[in-house]
Amino acid sequence: MPSAVLPKATIAIALECGFNSYSHLAQQFRRLTGMTPKAYRAQK
Repeated sequence: MPSAVLPKATIAIALECGFNSYSHLAQQFRRLTGMTPKAYRAQK
């Protein structure tokens, strides 16, 4: 039986992508998309 894939914490994604903090990722994400990472995940 396949196991469920759990979503990664946003801070883990931020660090993996080279951001030094969640707040810097969120700031850039909002600038590009017009929404926060949390709001983006909520709509999916």
